[in-house]
Amino acid sequence: MDKRLEVIDALRGFALLGIIIVNVRFFNEAFAVISLGGLPAEGRVNTTIEVLISIFFEGKFILLFSFLFGLGTWFIYIGASREGASFASRYFKRIAFLWIIGIFHGTFIWYGDILSIYAMVGLILLCLVKRSSSVIFTFAIISTLLIPVILLVFDGSGYSNELTIETDTLISYQEDSAAAYRDGTFSEQQLQRLNDYIGSLLTMVLFVPQILGMFLLGLYVGKRQQGIFTNKKTMKKLAVFGMGLGLPIQVINVIYDHQLLQSVAHFIAAPILMFGYVGCFCLLYRVFPIRGLVAVGRMGFTNYLMQSLLLATLFYGFSLFGEMVTWQTFVISLTVFIVQFLYSSVYMSRFRTGPLESVWRSVYKR
Repeated sequence: MDKRLEVIDALRGFALLGIIIVNVRFFNEAFAVISLGGLPAEGRVNTTIEVLISIFFEGKFILLFSFLFGLGTWFIYIGASREGASFASRYFKRIAFLWIIGIFHGTFIWYGDILSIYAMVGLILLCLVKRSSSVIFTFAIISTLLIPVILLVFDGSGYSNELTIETDTLISYQEDSAAAYRDGTFSEQQLQRLNDYIGSLLTMVLFVPQILGMFLLGLYVGKRQQGIFTNKKTMKKLAVFGMGLGLPIQVINVIYDHQLLQSVAHFIAAPILMFGYVGCFCLLYRVFPIRGLVAVGRMGFTNYLMQSLLLATLFYGFSLFGEMVTWQTFVISLTVFIVQFLYSSVYMSRFRTGPLESVWRSVYKR
């Protein structure tokens, strides 16, 4: 396997690890509760884990996943060109299939689906893939900075977040969701899931420009700089820049409760830190390649959906919703990922692509 492609697949597997560590909370707490900051952690262990997840995981790995989606779009474009096929036709069918699966995922399995968002935002790449690298890069920067600039303009003076929600109110929201997800019938679960799915989609509107920015940066790297992933010097610079600038801002954001700082941490420092992760990961992979992550990454579509299916089974099917504390959900997320690591390694030792990837490929290459 091409070393460049191998490390990209491994990065996708790494992204899925970070995604499940963040997403597991949404299977245990009400969407309304998390939207308002979440239930307070009890005990030093739970508090420490929540702080570490906030600093190192939240909002970083979904950006990495988005970046790799844009990079993958360029590979599809190149493949279509080499085969003399229509990229537009292939890409549109690929996106349409992704949207259908995403809607099904969000409606019937877990309301926090990102695939339908990817499909809708991904259509923009169809208009830009043939543009020059400089144009793509310019649009990427504009899109990435759009929301933080707007927030800085409206909140330029900065102020502490004065919105406080009583714990009793959060508990009430949690109990309402538990009545459906943990104790309710399938139809009651379904009604709650659909309501949460609509709320999740509306919330994600704020993050669409950032997702598009990551798509476009991935497309740019694919078009101009594919070799950077195996370039030791470049990865060192990226690691130092990303970790050196992004990480301190994330730490400061956790220490100080300041709305303006939160905006900077979420929309500026998070992508910077994400690229720091890319640099560190690629450097580590040179000396310690974890082949299992390659298998997980090559089955990225399958594994993303399997994470939701497995967690939904545990928290909704076996009524664990609201019953777990932070350290327990963290252990569950790691356990599920280890299971994925193992079955992906076995499956990819026998087949070239994952099961859903094979179906997806047959659809857009038809």
